[in-house]
Amino acid sequence: MPNQTTSMKRSVFIFIFFSLITTKIYSQNLFDTENTQKFAQNLFNSGEYTSAAYELERAIFMTPNNDSLKTMLLRSYRLAQNLPMGIARANQLFLPQNMPNPIAFEYGKLLLQNKKFETANQLFTQNTNLNTNQKNYLNGVTFALNNQWTTAQKSFLLLPTSEYPQTTALLGVAQKGISFKPKKTLTACLLSTLVPGLGRVYAKDWKDGLISLVFIGTMGFQAYRGYAKSGFESPRFWIYSTLTTGFYVANIYGSYQSARQYNNNFSTNLNAQVTDIFYTTE
Repeated sequence: MPNQTTSMKRSVFIFIFFSLITTKIYSQNLFDTENTQKFAQNLFNSGEYTSAAYELERAIFMTPNNDSLKTMLLRSYRLAQNLPMGIARANQLFLPQNMPNPIAFEYGKLLLQNKKFETANQLFTQNTNLNTNQKNYLNGVTFALNNQWTTAQKSFLLLPTSEYPQTTALLGVAQKGISFKPKKTLTACLLSTLVPGLGRVYAKDWKDGLISLVFIGTMGFQAYRGYAKSGFESPRFWIYSTLTTGFYVANIYGSYQSARQYNNNFSTNLNAQVTDIFYTTE
């Protein structure tokens, strides 16, 4: 019996020992540099950019001189919309003027996406590792996001579509910006001065234009009825005249705002198109 008990204890000990060794070996293989990089790549390819960034941070800690991992890290933060972290990490890893080519390119995208145009311009000027096409691409997007469509188009036309396939779509947006004829606020005000609501119609604000015309016309008619009945002695005349004048002036100002809003909406829509093309490009 004692021998059997001793044998059983020995078997249990051997089982635990080999289990620990196997687990240790498995853990080392699972979390070593190569597997961490593969896992990060798989997460990135699956669109899980936040998780990919976490794994890439671990991989970079293990291999701090791997620039390709650093490039993918910045790209992961950009595509995950974690712009402040991406910019901060880029500045921690390199000085902007010394960033190697692929990292500088990603850093430039992060800056533009975060609307840091002045810092981006300094990067384009000081960093000599960016090639001409990359600078034209980033500059073109900068001009487009600032509604400088003619200048943006010139930059995009310099890009080879084989290397930058998104250029065709960006050129299409730039052409829309160049062809756009903004609504003039003065014209909108003058039209609404002549006919209430007409300035809003000019600014494509049909609904508010019609409401203005009907409302002011109704108030004016009520004022006329009061005057026709009792002249200047009519309270109806003074009440509705005051209301009509107030709404008439407000209608002119509203037409000014409608023209501005129309122009802003058009620019915002074009900027959104540029954003979709630029920021979703890996």
